[in-house]
Amino acid sequence: MNIVTVPSSVADLVLQIAERTRVSLESLWPEHDDFLGGYGAPASTGQCGRSSCVLVRLLSEELPDGDWRLAGGLEDVRDRMNTDDLVPDAQSGGMVWSGFWQDHYWVVSEAYGLIVDVTADQFGHAPVVVCGLDDPRYRENLLPGVADRHSMDWRLDVERWLGEIRSSASPSPR
Repeated sequence: MNIVTVPSSVADLVLQIAERTRVSLESLWPEHDDFLGGYGAPASTGQCGRSSCVLVRLLSEELPDGDWRLAGGLEDVRDRMNTDDLVPDAQSGGMVWSGFWQDHYWVVSEAYGLIVDVTADQFGHAPVVVCGLDDPRYRENLLPGVADRHSMDWRLDVERWLGEIRSSASPSPR
C-alpha cells in the first residue's frame, strides 16, 4: 500500500471546500422529492449520492490535481440485484454506523490519499469528514465505474444544484 502524505495546507483547503459545499447543499436538500431529513433525522439523510457528485465537480474545479472520483459501497452483498456491481467476494460496504454497514457514497482522491464526505452525519459522524483512505468507517466495494453509472440517475439534480451553488457564490453586480 502506498502511503500518501497530504500537505496540511491541501487538507485544510479540501475541508474548506467541503464545508462550503455542505452549507450550500443544506438549503437544496429539502426541495428534493426524496428528502428524508427532518422529524429527528439529519437533513443529509439519503442525499449522499447527489451531494457527493456535486462535491466531485467542485473539488475537480478547485483542485484538479486531486483526480477526484465518486466512491461508494453497498451493505447487502447477498442481494442478487447488486451482484454485477460488486467486486468479487465483496464484503458489506458503505459506511459503518452502530456496528452495521449502510449503503453510502463519498468522494475519493487517491492522489491526495483522502476521503471527503459531506453527508456523514446521517450515520452519527460529523457533518463533513476529511480523512485518509484507510479510515475504517468507509469500505468501497463497488466495481470501477459502477458509482459513476449510478450517478447518471442524479445528473439533472446535480446540474441544477451546481447552477444554484455557483449563482449564489457569484458576486452580485454593482
